[in-house]
Amino acid sequence: MASQTLSDRLYRNVRSLCNILLSVFVAARLLAAVLPVWSSQNDRLGIAVLLLCGLRLVFILIDLARGTQQWQRAILPSLILLALVAMFGGPQSRLLVKIAAATVEAGILLFVIYVAASRRKDDGRRLEERLIERLQLFVPLPFARFLVAELLIVRAAIGGLFRRGRGAPRGFSYVENSIFPVLPLIILFCSPVDLVLVHLVLRLKGLLWTAVLSGTDLYAVIWAYGTLLTMRARPHEITGEHLHVYKGLFGHAAIALDSIQSTAVLPRSKSPKREGHADLSLRGTSKVEIRLGKPAQVVTWFVPDPRRFLSVIVSADGPDALCRAIERRRDDPASRG
Repeated sequence: MASQTLSDRLYRNVRSLCNILLSVFVAARLLAAVLPVWSSQNDRLGIAVLLLCGLRLVFILIDLARGTQQWQRAILPSLILLALVAMFGGPQSRLLVKIAAATVEAGILLFVIYVAASRRKDDGRRLEERLIERLQLFVPLPFARFLVAELLIVRAAIGGLFRRGRGAPRGFSYVENSIFPVLPLIILFCSPVDLVLVHLVLRLKGLLWTAVLSGTDLYAVIWAYGTLLTMRARPHEITGEHLHVYKGLFGHAAIALDSIQSTAVLPRSKSPKREGHADLSLRGTSKVEIRLGKPAQVVTWFVPDPRRFLSVIVSADGPDALCRAIERRRDDPASRG
């Protein structure tokens, strides 16, 4: 048993060393393509990258054979390794990699379409919960949470551009006095300055660099606009026995009205971090502190925080109106419906 534990530990260490070496050699190979001083080492570094990619693929196969890794989790790393082989390999390897990658991507696309079409929408869960459940089969949870957030933000931005307004949702808004309503315009007007500075300071005038920078700036505008819309679509609201407070997609808490002891309006200055309280506020906005008699749970990035909090700080465009509504519904159980 001890020898088996020792061998497993040795195997994991060798695999980790392979990952580190692969990252180092890929970075060195990319630097060699940019810096003329290292151009003579291009071939050697490329061969090292190819050998390490092959070794890492062997480790993936070993993990699958041992049952220590789910096959879904092996798809994304394998695609990345195949892409590296296609970048640094010869014409024959590139052709084989393109065929393999196209086959795998087509299979993944068909699988996702099937799941999306067959998944029931009346199970009472939000779209993000269903997406995370499926994405966890293919990627680790932190990466799945990131992908779902970006997907919902882009979806909201596209919907906001091509969909007619439905009117303001019911509840208490918290984003209108923050930087988010003007952030898309700021990014849009700063984009030409970014391009000029990169061209002048770094002297990168190629068409590829211009396309990359322009694409990055465009995505930043889409991200800021989509984030604004997701926050507008998730206002604070009181439904039944609970107060639901939000920070867009990035934070949510369902607080029982009976557990609320008091509320207080805080200044616009940055909220001090204290033990036992959750901060769901935005910078530069008016804030409301909700003090609780019973600890509440907060959901951050679609996953419940294991900690419990006796105080929750949220942003509010109308902090006084939010405090009055909370106290009125808390003190009058008949009005909760």
